[in-house]
Amino acid sequence: MIVTALAATANLSPAAAQPADSVNPAPVYTMGNATACAGVWLRANAQMADVEANTNVTAAVALEKACAPTGALSYSIRVVPLNAAVPATTIDVTLDDGGSWHELQHGTAYSAEWTQKFAETSWLEFAVDTNTGRQVVAALVRVLQPRIRRKVDATDYISGPVIHSVYVVPSDVSDRRRDARGELDNWMTQAQVYLGPRAHKTLRFDLDTAGANDVTYMKSEHTAAELLDEGMNGPRLLAAEAYSRGLVAGQKKILAFFVESTGDEPGVISNYCGLADVGGINRAQPSVFVGPLGTCDTYTHTGVEYVVTTFVHELFHLAGVAHVPSASDLMCGSPFDCEVLDADFDPVAQYYNGVSSRYSVVDILSANIWDRGQLTAPQPPIDITTQRQLGAISVRWNPPPSDGGSPITSTTVTAIPGGSSCSSTTDNSCVLSDMKAGVAYSISVVATNRVGNSAPAVVDRGVYAISAPSRVQAVRVTSGDGMLFVRWSPPRDSGGLRVTGYVVVVNSGGGSCSSTTHTWCTIRGLTNGTAYTVSVFAHNVLGFSAAAAFRAVSPSAALPAPLAPIRAVASFSGLTAAGGARVKVVMEASSGSSPVAWVQWRVSADGGATWSASGRSDAMSFYIAFAPPATRLIIELRACNSAGISAPLRTSVMLVRPV
Repeated sequence: MIVTALAATANLSPAAAQPADSVNPAPVYTMGNATACAGVWLRANAQMADVEANTNVTAAVALEKACAPTGALSYSIRVVPLNAAVPATTIDVTLDDGGSWHELQHGTAYSAEWTQKFAETSWLEFAVDTNTGRQVVAALVRVLQPRIRRKVDATDYISGPVIHSVYVVPSDVSDRRRDARGELDNWMTQAQVYLGPRAHKTLRFDLDTAGANDVTYMKSEHTAAELLDEGMNGPRLLAAEAYSRGLVAGQKKILAFFVESTGDEPGVISNYCGLADVGGINRAQPSVFVGPLGTCDTYTHTGVEYVVTTFVHELFHLAGVAHVPSASDLMCGSPFDCEVLDADFDPVAQYYNGVSSRYSVVDILSANIWDRGQLTAPQPPIDITTQRQLGAISVRWNPPPSDGGSPITSTTVTAIPGGSSCSSTTDNSCVLSDMKAGVAYSISVVATNRVGNSAPAVVDRGVYAISAPSRVQAVRVTSGDGMLFVRWSPPRDSGGLRVTGYVVVVNSGGGSCSSTTHTWCTIRGLTNGTAYTVSVFAHNVLGFSAAAAFRAVSPSAALPAPLAPIRAVASFSGLTAAGGARVKVVMEASSGSSPVAWVQWRVSADGGATWSASGRSDAMSFYIAFAPPATRLIIELRACNSAGISAPLRTSVMLVRPV
């Protein structure tokens, strides 16, 4: 098809004849007086809209005199780029007598038609010299860069159900590249412009990650006749083909098939130019069919292309709207007779409100075809959990309650302090590596979509990696005669494993002690008056903690009596062989006390009125056997060394009487 683009002015340059950005051609220009047989009529033609660079374009020129020429006639045809740095090109063609523009009614016509490639936007200039002077006419050929043709569905830019456009070329039809030339983009824009003032919403078209319309090209395995003969099943046939070939994937989509043709097929059914899947929008693969384009794109409705109103008409059918009897309605039942663009007519409000309408089973404004509004950054991820690993922390989460209307593209996890991070684009988990032993981390999780980052979801508590234990705490050292009594508190973090013991050493090979159950021990064999630095280490199966050191301290022969025990726990431990009660006692010495050499104990079965048993233990964890009858024992404990005996500490225990 040749799209006419005309401009002419006598004795003017092409640039002056028509502005470079003009898209609406002027009518055929005539010069001279036809009745006086003194003038010529000129015309220059070329395809104009979205011409691809360096592709063949049909170009033509023509002239006609009001009567036979009476003098020498000469002409020139040139391509004049708008870029002044690029030289003009002269076109060598011959004007044929009796040309193809038979609508010119006067005299003899001369014309030429040829194929030309345009590298950039240019004027097609036709100049004629006759006995009446020089005249020029020029047509603007606008060259645009074609969009990238996609043969598979691009990564989605927005989430949820979307309308995905597919340009279909049947197996026996030439490819007109309507997707690459931007025609489908133009139709989608017209649909939004048409619905904007009526629905006050925009359709949710599928967009790529750059925010552009996502259009898929499909060379169908079916002929045009096969697709048209399918009748009402046409949309389903194309949907099945698109999905089976992997051209469309991902979340649920409404497929809009724009089907190419040779231009001489009849409409699909009785001159209709569109179909909707009769199963409706809730089918697994809902779709609409618009075409054949070679026929249907020649119609317009008051300036809006018929392809556009057909597409919206079928989309509303898919959403649940039936035909209506009004001829001035978008949903009228005789498409070629519909008058859909009355200035004050609001099809959405008038017929399809889902409440008072006989023609709709849904509120069309609530149908899942509209854009949900401005895209935003997502909400933060939720349900964050952590799991300790060897030198690492595994983090899991659930997606945000709202993705802001755009799919989550990645989620990033950061450890604080240190800034170690990991991210995931598919799974809701990742592993932070190189985590330091004994460091309490907070974990920040941030979701990202096309718009930006969510607020961080923070696990604001001590999260540790599996490792050797952290340092022990609160080391205390008490001097004794040739010995040091060392006490400490357990490490804040065990490394995620059970602490298997403690080792205490002093500098210069002075000696050591260890414990697997208690948080104290005594280093003996030291020299009184010599200063020793004490270091305490905790260990698990992975290794030793860093040292927890205590300042230099010296053993002394002047040993004070110990302080009273700070606490004691007594518990029933079973029966003895003789049938008595066996009680376990664990005593903890007071912080800062001198070394405890032994523990003195006594037992009362009558609340402390009388004491029926007593003894001593060289350890602070020991067992007492007591013969029945008794249900409750009072146990009194005193810490002792060579310098004296501490004040008492009492504890109690309930006994289980033998049966």
